[in-house]
Amino acid sequence: MVHWIAKAEGSSALQLKAALIAFHHLPGSHTGANIATALLALLDCAGITGKVSPGHRLRPFRLLLHNHYQIGHFTLDNTANNKTAMFEL
Repeated sequence: MVHWIAKAEGSSALQLKAALIAFHHLPGSHTGANIATALLALLDCAGITGKVSPGHRLRPFRLLLHNHYQIGHFTLDNTANNKTAMFEL
């Protein structure tokens, strides 16, 4: 699921938008590396990765676009494989 704020059509008002990017079955082991590989493929399919560059080394979980956050947050549970996936991503 992705959420963003955009200008409403025909207005300067801001509007909250949401869309389902993907619902993906991850075959095999759910290691952090496998999760990161699947996430990257899904972000590629959505056309997001071509618009971002890696963030500052002090912020490894954020991807930046011209100093504006393109991808701000991932919501995950607190398992080690999710932490590894975000680091790998």
